[in-house]
Amino acid sequence: MKLQKNTLSAQVKDILLDRIVKGRYKPGDPLVELTIAKELGVSQAPVREALQALESMRFVETGSNRRTRVREISSRESCDGTRVRGLLEEAAALHAAPYLKEHTAELQAEFDGMTRAYEAKDVDVLIAHLVSFHRVIITNGGNSVLAEVWESLSYEAKSRIYARKVAHSMLAKGIEFHKEILDAFTAGDGPKAARLLREQADRAAEFQLQTPATTGDEGKAEK
Repeated sequence: MKLQKNTLSAQVKDILLDRIVKGRYKPGDPLVELTIAKELGVSQAPVREALQALESMRFVETGSNRRTRVREISSRESCDGTRVRGLLEEAAALHAAPYLKEHTAELQAEFDGMTRAYEAKDVDVLIAHLVSFHRVIITNGGNSVLAEVWESLSYEAKSRIYARKVAHSMLAKGIEFHKEILDAFTAGDGPKAARLLREQADRAAEFQLQTPATTGDEGKAEK
């Protein structure tokens, strides 16, 4: 696997994160710099930087023995993070609504992408569009600190984990809910859009509270 030199650490991080999300690396599994570097054909430096980034995202942890392992993400931690996301999106929606009423093309494009991905049964692409849908709202909320905190919640990676735990038909309900959010913004109804975003996050948080975060391919969504 040949990687581009200018973004080595970012590419290594994405590869390792994808393996964690898909369950190839499970909680407690060691991540050894030298082993990973040899496998990917890079030096240890970008691997070290990638592991540091994953630690800041709370997907790995380094013990007192300086060994890095995949971190167990508790149901409570996931639930709490999702509720915080809901609060942030609720606040952003109120400020973004006037702009998005006149500029719904981005939201519509991401919604259409979700629908196509659902029909193709491509969970990862569906989640990518879903997260981009929410990011459009956040970035138009006019608060850069709020946006930074939102990004720190690793919404996409954690959503990919949980999407593998639900029946495929349940994902359709999520898409329908996002159509309501889109319609609220199209109508310029910021309070309604804010309420729906908060409700969506609260529903997801309740599911996470009852479901372990870490998954493997055996947890893929059923048809």
